Parts: sequence; C-alpha cells; structure tokens
Amino acid sequence: MFRKGGVFMGDHERIILDVNEQEIEMLNTICSHFKEKHGVELSHGALLRDLMDIEYIRITEDRHKYD
Repeated sequence: MFRKGGVFMGDHERIILDVNEQEIEMLNTICSHFKEKHGVELSHGALLRDLMDIEYIRITEDRHKYD
C-alpha cells in the first residue's frame, strides 16, 4: 500500500465509469492533443486518473470546481 493525497490506497484499484459517446470523444480529443503537442500517449484510464487526482486536490483544499 502507498499513501496518495492523505489516503492509503492499495496497489490495485478498479473504478468503473459509465461514459457516453460524447464523453469518449472528449477523452479521445484530449489524448490526441497530448500525443500531437507533447509526444505523450495517454490511455483513457491514465487521463481519468489524473483528472480525478486534480479534483481530489481541489476538494481537499476547499476549492471545488463548482464553487
């Protein structure tokens, strides 16, 4: 186990998300941008994990994105 954002997490985690066609298209667009502009290939899972980490930081610092 390792510590991430003040929470202990196991080595393996599985998150199941229900995304629609428009959201998949958005993920593809973001991944394509990173590949073209930065030479970095991101999977949808890696991108979503990073976005969730950013949101977790905002919530824990009382800066929720909808405030």
